[in-house]
Amino acid sequence: MKRGYCLIAVAASVALGLSSCEGIAEAQRKAEGIKSISIAELDFSKVADGIYEAYADYGLDTARVAVRVEGGKVLDIEIKEHRHGPGEKRSGAPVARRVIEAQSLRVDAVSGATGSSKVMLKAIETALAQGLRP
Repeated sequence: MKRGYCLIAVAASVALGLSSCEGIAEAQRKAEGIKSISIAELDFSKVADGIYEAYADYGLDTARVAVRVEGGKVLDIEIKEHRHGPGEKRSGAPVARRVIEAQSLRVDAVSGATGSSKVMLKAIETALAQGLRP
């Protein structure tokens, strides 16, 4: 009888190990997607006045922003949501502040949070692109 329990325990351990390997592989695929994010350089002066909202979802990292533009300048970036992993909230404020100060999307990522920074920048870029004038 003890042998049967032992076999069940071994089988369960193997199954858990395989499922965790699949989880690791999925996390690696999502991380590769974040690495490949490219941020376009937008001319803020060509964005019409208004408030533009956008959402960027790269699996582990998500960001939802509202960007206020007036007179060809980004005046405010409201971070409505920024998450890394299931339920882990992030601030995103340093990236938003850098964009406002530089009036550019070409800003340094937050040290130790490069992926989250890129997702935040992508959400800001997507929001601004909505207001581009020809």
